[in-house]
Amino acid sequence: MHIALIGCGEVGRCLAAALGSVDKVELTICEKNETPATKAFIQSQHATSRVSLGDWLMECDAVFSCVVGTCAQEVAEEAAGRMRSGAAYLDITTAPPRAMQNASRSFAEKGIGFVDAAIMGAIASNGIATPLLIVGDTSMPTVCETLRLLEYVGAPVHVLEDGRAGDAATLKLLRSVFTKGMEALAVECLVCAEHFGVRDRLYDILGDIDRAPLKDFLNMLVTTHLLHAERRWHEVDNAIAQLEAAELPPRVMLGVREVFERTAQAEWKKHNDDALSVSVEDALVALKAITQRDGQHHPA
Repeated sequence: MHIALIGCGEVGRCLAAALGSVDKVELTICEKNETPATKAFIQSQHATSRVSLGDWLMECDAVFSCVVGTCAQEVAEEAAGRMRSGAAYLDITTAPPRAMQNASRSFAEKGIGFVDAAIMGAIASNGIATPLLIVGDTSMPTVCETLRLLEYVGAPVHVLEDGRAGDAATLKLLRSVFTKGMEALAVECLVCAEHFGVRDRLYDILGDIDRAPLKDFLNMLVTTHLLHAERRWHEVDNAIAQLEAAELPPRVMLGVREVFERTAQAEWKKHNDDALSVSVEDALVALKAITQRDGQHHPA
């Protein structure tokens, strides 16, 4: 099986090392910004080196796009015009959902199987064992063969049944909202905890969060936020004051404060002041309306 990897960054190198270890795989790596280190890596994988896309793509059974998300659609459009019908194209970039949908249409017109593949984790930590969420033409023979090959080298492949191109990218970006938001909060919180010499104790008092499944914890946050935003808004003010006392700018917490203030002052609370509970579904409907109304009053 002839496989091409477009892009030789962290993801491309991880795939190259895994796929290149399989005897039946012939590997081509395309990297337009080839450095001495990149060239040495490609040679170490006994792969063919390319610096631009070309008619050589016609020889490939499967092509993996491992470029940065900003140029993913441009690369996909050029590749679609050079690949053969029946081949497979797997987009493992961070391109937005609309770009994935556009690419899917371009490849469908050429009879090429398209796969929206989202990496759900940290390649740096887990390598090829990082889960892949897959959406696309999974019934096409070449796509099936490629996915089996990924599983063979140790990649956990999770196919999103009845999904559409762009769904994997959507879920990945939603995951990023959560993980990157948590990352920023962790930086702000732990730096302050270290300043006051209580970081180890903080880990202990946060231990109760581990007692419930993450899904239940998130649903609890959303439903109780709607009911108790006003009281928590004042608690956020106290947390901000503590950060400022440590001479640490509360960048994240200022945004957090805006969210609590917005919910506390919303019309929903005025009309449901006696509510003791709310379902997750009803809470999300109300919070969506509150958020959209805020966006209309404060356009970006």
